[in-house]
Amino acid sequence: MASINEKIKHSSVFRVNLYKEGVFWLAYEQSAYYVWLLKGYKPTKKRYKKMNKEVVQIGFSKVDALLENQNISAVTRQDAFISFNTIIPIEISKFEIWKNNLTSAAVAAKPTAINKNIQQEIIESISFFDCINKTPVEAMLFINELKIRINYGNL
Repeated sequence: MASINEKIKHSSVFRVNLYKEGVFWLAYEQSAYYVWLLKGYKPTKKRYKKMNKEVVQIGFSKVDALLENQNISAVTRQDAFISFNTIIPIEISKFEIWKNNLTSAAVAAKPTAINKNIQQEIIESISFFDCINKTPVEAMLFINELKIRINYGNL
């Protein structure tokens, strides 16, 4: 498996690289910018402490949905990696402007104490959540929503 340093390197402004991670395909940096131009998928900017660098990525589940109707043929197609050439070059200056205008994923401050009212609201939210009829993804999103509400004090 390629490291993040290897994934963000691009040998050409005509090349897009996609990496399979779990059930999702990910595009990094200039590749993410190109995918965003094609499909408008939502980018995420993360700071990698070891590299002291912010990296933009876009994830999506179906790579064929990206490639179809774009007149794109894969140059390299493996189980966990796809690379293809673009018709026009990726403009690095426009990519940098796009990247700089994205906000980094904010790390919320951990609450130091949760009062009794918030605890009761958490208990009620969990007790009313119909986990029997929800998919694992819906359950994960519910937990993430609770976490965000707790961290930002919206609960």
